[in-house]
Amino acid sequence: MKSLKFFSVIGMLLVSFVLSAQSPATIQSPQTPAAPVAPKVIKKLPEKQQAMYDQMAADLKLTEDQKAKAIELAMERAVLVNEKMKTATTDEQKMAIRKESAVDYNKKLDDTFGAELSAKLKAWQREYTLKQKAAQAK
Repeated sequence: MKSLKFFSVIGMLLVSFVLSAQSPATIQSPQTPAAPVAPKVIKKLPEKQQAMYDQMAADLKLTEDQKAKAIELAMERAVLVNEKMKTATTDEQKMAIRKESAVDYNKKLDDTFGAELSAKLKAWQREYTLKQKAAQAK
């Protein structure tokens, strides 16, 4: 058992050494601010997400333009959070990224759709998420 632990520790050290040796250019010094993240264009939504947005558009009687803008804002948020999470090392940093993302997303929804429709979109998304979690728990 001791030899297994020894070899697993040695293996992890070798992997971390090899990985750090392969990508020294990606390590940033603390003085260098991170470059702004540019969202990648998502060509097509997964089928489940497309169904969700179709249902949202039907329930809230959104136009195709409104639905497209809601999808664009959500995908932009997802890509930015994903990119920022790659640099987060602590739970506090991850929580701060999520909170900042939510505040920014809510502001963009308000600016794009107005306060009333934005509130309806947020409420619909909360309700949909709760229904999905309840269905998964069964």
